[in-house]
Amino acid sequence: MAVSTALIGPMTFLGFLVATLAYQFANTYDHRYVFPVAVLTGFVVLTGAYFVLKNIFYAEGAVSIIIEAVGGSVFLYVLLRKGRL
Repeated sequence: MAVSTALIGPMTFLGFLVATLAYQFANTYDHRYVFPVAVLTGFVVLTGAYFVLKNIFYAEGAVSIIIEAVGGSVFLYVLLRKGRL
């Protein structure tokens, strides 16, 4: 676990963001469908964050900043939608 965190960096909300979006896009809980959707969603989220960082903000930095901002926003949205705050 420590090696993967050291190599990739601490992206706290990436798993939550990808899992939430994959379940919504697949519209089922069958893992035969959710897993490929999750892989594609993860790829799109990471490449989208890299694109935003390089081409919109013209920044040299960590992609985890964009992932944390979007993932945190989605997390708050899900909490507020379910009424658990």
